[in-house]
Amino acid sequence: MPSGQTIKVNKEIFSGFLEIGTSLEIILGATELDWLFGITRREKLARYRRRVTIKGPGELVLKPGDEDNDPESLGDWEVRLNIKIT
Repeated sequence: MPSGQTIKVNKEIFSGFLEIGTSLEIILGATELDWLFGITRREKLARYRRRVTIKGPGELVLKPGDEDNDPESLGDWEVRLNIKIT
């Protein structure tokens, strides 16, 4: 896959009950695969880690550039999350 491409994972990573005021921690990792002259090299990229506090029903959108020292901007890659709380 060429550099700069977007991969939409579009998967549910948690389904369950959390009380209002509790926290949910999200940790994601990525590995870049390089092929050069038939040799595969795996390079682990920065790990994404974020803890969010459940404040009540609604949708929480986490994306790069929406806050200072943004945890969704990881240098080599970015994370965009939509958290739906019902």
